[in-house]
Amino acid sequence: MSTDPLGPGRSVLVDDRAVVAWLGAGTCVDTGDGTVFVLAKAATAVVMAASDDWAFSGVRDARSFTIVGPIPEDVEPRLVGRFEWFYPSGDGDREMPLHIFVRVAAGLLYLGIAGRERGREITWSGALAEWSGELLTPLSREVLDMARPVGDSNSLPGLDWLDHAADDRVAALQSFVTGWFPVVEREQPDSAAAAADAAQLPVPRPLRELYLMAAGRSRRVLAAWDAIRFPQELSLDASTGRLEFAGGNEGDWTWACDLDEDDPAVWWTWDGREPVTRREPEPLSGFLLQFILRQAMVTAVYRAESGFPCIPVTVADELAAGLRPVPLHPLHWHSDRSVLYVAPGLVVAIEHVNHNERYVSAGATHRSALRRLADAGIDWMRFDG
Repeated sequence: MSTDPLGPGRSVLVDDRAVVAWLGAGTCVDTGDGTVFVLAKAATAVVMAASDDWAFSGVRDARSFTIVGPIPEDVEPRLVGRFEWFYPSGDGDREMPLHIFVRVAAGLLYLGIAGRERGREITWSGALAEWSGELLTPLSREVLDMARPVGDSNSLPGLDWLDHAADDRVAALQSFVTGWFPVVEREQPDSAAAAADAAQLPVPRPLRELYLMAAGRSRRVLAAWDAIRFPQELSLDASTGRLEFAGGNEGDWTWACDLDEDDPAVWWTWDGREPVTRREPEPLSGFLLQFILRQAMVTAVYRAESGFPCIPVTVADELAAGLRPVPLHPLHWHSDRSVLYVAPGLVVAIEHVNHNERYVSAGATHRSALRRLADAGIDWMRFDG
């Protein structure tokens, strides 16, 4: 038997028995959740459902797949340690190849051979709970759509909030937060405001309103990446009297706001060897709106990154033309040159690298929202659409 006789996505086999016949005599292990392992003497096959549900085993993108456990003990030796360490070049295990199939309406679609282990999760008892691998040959868009059907979403967050972004940013923030972030926590709407009162610190209206609208979703809204401090963590800067309310995820910069206006100025401070303090171009309401938009983008399940080398400015301009710009000045902590664009369920940042190049990042609430970027002429480093 050749190691890859079909070629990725080139043939549909009839059923699991055909896989056994192709691999040779072996044992079938059915996990009961749609995933079947075929353990032959000289090869292993994994049959997964064609699905876009990350709770189950399946293809994740054109290159990677994940097997969600619990993974049977007799299967584990066929997966763990057979790729990354023995074949660091990613060529796969030549003596015991791992063949990947997905079950589609017409039968079993062959995707190719797994080359490199991407990661694993182990339970407290040491059992293999999840295993991710990488295909030797990336899937074409046509095959990927069969193996991981995207489907349509009729519930993408809309852009009503954008209509208020220029004149009522607190209202825009309210509309965006409630539309993008689902309520997942048991938390009373007034709990954050009560905590702010308990801290006995003056809290400007935009920040107080953010605490109220974040109820039930505060960890995703406030502290998923860079962090808006929780009310009980607020403090006053002893030297300036400003309210310190946010910090970077690496701990080396902070944001503070004045307390002399309803929508005060925001100051960014980098605590390096030579500390730098600069005033943000947007007041607190605009800062918070842009901050939360970025939180939504970088923590989204479905992401896209253009990678390096960067893309030509003409390509970025064409991509931006199909989106709506957010009327806010770029924030200081992100190089002063990153502009946000949006579409339903989608936030895109286009960063000015130099006169000729741009870097693109995107995050979406649903895979279908990213599909509008699929034909942008970008060789994506990561693309979950």
